[in-house]
Amino acid sequence: MKKMITLFLFSIFLFISVPAGLSHAAGPEYDQAYAVYQNQGAGAALPLFKKIVEKTPDPDAMWMLGYIYKNQSNFDTMYAESAKWYKNYLQFPFVKKEYAMQDLGEIYMAGGYGVEKDLAQARHYFEKLVESGWSNKDWSKFPVNNLTIVMGEQMAGYTKDDADYVKAGKAFVKNKPKDALAPLKQSAEYKNPDAMEVLGTMYKYGIGVKQDYSEAGSWFRKAAEKELPYSMLNMGKLYEKGNGVTQDDAIAREWYKKSALAGNEEAKMILTEKMAKDPIQPEMAIEMVGKMRYAKDRLPWGEVVGKFILKPKWEYYYNENDGHVVKLRGYYEDGQKEKNAITVWYYLKCEPNIADGTKAYSIKQLYSAVKDEKSKQGIPDWLAYELE
Repeated sequence: MKKMITLFLFSIFLFISVPAGLSHAAGPEYDQAYAVYQNQGAGAALPLFKKIVEKTPDPDAMWMLGYIYKNQSNFDTMYAESAKWYKNYLQFPFVKKEYAMQDLGEIYMAGGYGVEKDLAQARHYFEKLVESGWSNKDWSKFPVNNLTIVMGEQMAGYTKDDADYVKAGKAFVKNKPKDALAPLKQSAEYKNPDAMEVLGTMYKYGIGVKQDYSEAGSWFRKAAEKELPYSMLNMGKLYEKGNGVTQDDAIAREWYKKSALAGNEEAKMILTEKMAKDPIQPEMAIEMVGKMRYAKDRLPWGEVVGKFILKPKWEYYYNENDGHVVKLRGYYEDGQKEKNAITVWYYLKCEPNIADGTKAYSIKQLYSAVKDEKSKQGIPDWLAYELE
């Protein structure tokens, strides 16, 4: 009954309150749907937002669907639908992620309504929020409090014989982390690496103690030496940012690698992204593209260029938006033997191997432009015809 009342109150709340700055005029259809939401409520607006995302992957409409489903919809599957749309929304770059992550954390913390309770996922979202320092006037303590409670629930389910650790977990569940400090240190004295890890987390985020990165690093290092992947991950983060230690990206990568090989998915993701962004020596990148084969004709690009492109000039660059790009400029002769300018851009995909440090590259996308035309995907029609 209490949950039903809460949901009813949320349904009223939906008429008047959406976190500021999350929606904007993305187009006339979105404006219309949002106006209906404001004037007639979530139920009337829901099909309009769904219609928008069926036509185009609009992140604002996806966010509204996640928000509406979480707070007012079919009670059997509302959380599952909300989680789906929030996760789709979070895949877009440059969107405001905090509110969606907060709601996702709450969904997995509670469970039900089509979603299995998952403390690990809930902790992931709350920890990201705390790590980013996110707060606002309404929810300033929510991420820290929720993270504390989720950690406590995880600790309370401890199966090993350690009464001090379990006692600390119960204090966390009650959101009284200060009461957990003494039993955790007692547990750590008995060489429990899990207690060391929790202490590291407390000092890292200032949960129940004054934030102290040096103290956090001391506890995480002790736990990492006991092969705990999460502590290895945190050692990597401390070295990457220079929190409590001397900043050193090489050492950070070593810790990320240890954590990833021990099974931590976040460390794997971080290290994979770092390795994929490492610039390539221009000569090496150009040589690689020359040996790569284009899917349509299977000819190595070096042969294609040598056969059809006059005075080829190659260059390589990397940026956050495009990634690794090899650019080819040159000329080709048309049927009247006139020279025409041509430019080809090869967008490379990098697939790192964390275990041995190697990287495999392939042509992810290819764009070209001839004469003064705008670039378009694929190769020019004349070259496609020649290669058939």
